[in-house]
Amino acid sequence: ALKSHEDVFDALVVGIPEDAIMLDPVGAYDFYSGSIHNGIYETLTAFPPGRVDEIVPGVAESWEISDDGLTYTFTIADGHTFSTGRPVTAADAAFTLNRIRHYKGNPAFLLDNLDTIEAVDDKTLVITQKEVDPSLLARLAFTSFGIIDSEEAKAHGATDAEDAAKFA
Repeated sequence: ALKSHEDVFDALVVGIPEDAIMLDPVGAYDFYSGSIHNGIYETLTAFPPGRVDEIVPGVAESWEISDDGLTYTFTIADGHTFSTGRPVTAADAAFTLNRIRHYKGNPAFLLDNLDTIEAVDDKTLVITQKEVDPSLLARLAFTSFGIIDSEEAKAHGATDAEDAAKFA
């Protein structure tokens, strides 16, 4: 029970009169969907809370950039799991990014510079760009690139093939 009007200021309640476009990151490129995705999905990289001046690990515990700036090799961290209980793997990350890229809707255009996205093993993801673009790490922190459970997605008809839009 409130003891005085000052107790009201101990909590902040926010109502948003908008709907998210979709809960699946494959085609959501709006503020409201992103707010929800941020609570559901993890990304390869992230920003520290309240800041965008630094890139920190997300699902990827580390990354290396080739001398020519085209190839990024990510190491997936242990301890990240999906709501299904399955561990997050490099294959899940590759599936997610290839699915978004081949879906060809928003936010796929942010991946236009990527040449290949491949899981080398469970812990290693290699992304090769067509041209040097140092913004890649910041882009991968975007909530629309939240990693999904590829096994669960495939069980429901999703694909990362060129015709992914037909199965979203």
